[in-house]
Amino acid sequence: MFLLRSLIFYTFFFVGCILFSAITLVLKPFMPTRAHMRRCYRMGMSGLRQSSWLLGIDYVVEGEIPEQPVVYASNHQSAWETFFLPDLLSPIAIGVKRELLWIPVMGQALLALHAHGINRAKGGLVMRKMAAWGQRMQRAGVNILIFPEGTRYPAGTIGPFLPGAAMLSKRTGMPLVPVALDSGAYFHPRTFKKNPGTIRVVIGEPIDPAQHETREMTNMAREWITETMSLEQVRRMKKR
Repeated sequence: MFLLRSLIFYTFFFVGCILFSAITLVLKPFMPTRAHMRRCYRMGMSGLRQSSWLLGIDYVVEGEIPEQPVVYASNHQSAWETFFLPDLLSPIAIGVKRELLWIPVMGQALLALHAHGINRAKGGLVMRKMAAWGQRMQRAGVNILIFPEGTRYPAGTIGPFLPGAAMLSKRTGMPLVPVALDSGAYFHPRTFKKNPGTIRVVIGEPIDPAQHETREMTNMAREWITETMSLEQVRRMKKR
């Protein structure tokens, strides 16, 4: 029965992705940037809302969302946060793997929402292009979301952090805000299997780029996320 629910969920999920992409492109010429982001990412949440009743997966958000534009640095465990965080933190532009922009319709929709494709093989050129993108978003009053691990890591694991998020914070002057989440414990990334439960999303305190260097900020964000997720594991074990 639960496998059937997962199959139904993914059917809705992929159809929702197609509709989300198409509507995003249709609305683009008629709406200002910030309103367009909010409206489109709100629609993108529909697939995740279905997970609450189909899969028994809910969520809770802790911490304060800053009123000023910031650079968010989140750990990455599943597809769940790629749809949930943009809605929660909108208006927002996302740094994504370059290959995602090659997907027909979906790639064009991401570009319409000012996503930036990251090619990690290009080194310094990537940093310069990211910095120019970040400065454009800062002038537009838009938040930025980066997954510094660069790929998904299993629940309970935090990968090494790339410096892109901290670099954008330094170049734009926007504070760096770490985000910790445990979506992988429930929304498994590479299988139909899903565990009922409540995903915890924790918004950290802003890190002032004027007070810290890029490497220090990267380490601070990773250490805070690691500590927050370690405490979450202890909390979950105590509930068993």
